[in-house]
Amino acid sequence: MENTARPGIDMGMRRRASITDELRQRIRSGRYPVGTRIPTRRELGQELGVSPVTLQRAVDRLTELGFLVARGRQGTFIATQPPDLTRCAVVFGDEPGKGGWNRFWTTFQRETAAWRDAAGRRFEQYFISNASQGSRAHRRLCADLADEGLAGIFFVSPPFFLAGSPITSTTVPTVCVGEGLPQGSVASIADPLPMVVQRFAAAGRRRLGVICTKGLAESRRRLVAEVRRQGVETREEWWIGLPIEAAHAECARSVAQLLLSGRPNERPDCLLVNDDNLVPHATAGIIDVGLRVPEDLLVCAHANFPHATPSAVVCT
Repeated sequence: MENTARPGIDMGMRRRASITDELRQRIRSGRYPVGTRIPTRRELGQELGVSPVTLQRAVDRLTELGFLVARGRQGTFIATQPPDLTRCAVVFGDEPGKGGWNRFWTTFQRETAAWRDAAGRRFEQYFISNASQGSRAHRRLCADLADEGLAGIFFVSPPFFLAGSPITSTTVPTVCVGEGLPQGSVASIADPLPMVVQRFAAAGRRRLGVICTKGLAESRRRLVAEVRRQGVETREEWWIGLPIEAAHAECARSVAQLLLSGRPNERPDCLLVNDDNLVPHATAGIIDVGLRVPEDLLVCAHANFPHATPSAVVCT
């Protein structure tokens, strides 16, 4: 037998969604100011021309999303900390402990999980594995955006793995660590290399070696020229780019052994390790070749404040 109830159900759902959107827009526009009581159900029902059941379901939905707060006989109030003003998404490109996870993300996870200010602003974390747009976390983020429950999105790495996702074309303010999201660009990223080289030069060091990420190594020709302009010698073959994933970063130990073996005047007397995932392994390689730090080799290594990076030697 043909189901004749479906059109009515769909119409009811659309009507409820329409009322939900209308009330949410009034909240977001300031028509219903933060902390104030909304009109009674009877008043809203008459104004909007909807049944008490439809209106109650819309109010329940907005309460569930954090826009409204029910206070018994006192009525229903606009939340003092609505999600579209206080909740910012932090998007990670993998899950903790998985292959793509790194130390920077660990620091970011810890700090954003603990941070909350006096106004109630806070971070909501989403762990979306590469190329997993169908993951539960991806669906949750898309739903939160559709519900207009986010003040912004912070990508801890370029979201290339979300190509084609509605997330990357949202009008919600976005910020991205690294390049790859044009609408999320921030121009306040400082290049630490000049300061590092100046420090090495001031300490009397003249031969720089670098164990770095593959991305930095791809720019070594330009960077070598910059270093030499500051009076410190370096060579392109002394700039070695490595993968930072946990399964591969340990090769930095062997690389450090090869880079720092040889006669004192033929090897670097200062070393920059520009990624904290490489630091434990690269510094272990320094110990392996028997160099004294800082007498034989001055080392500068990357770290993510406030969490210390494990190192086998003292780093600046």
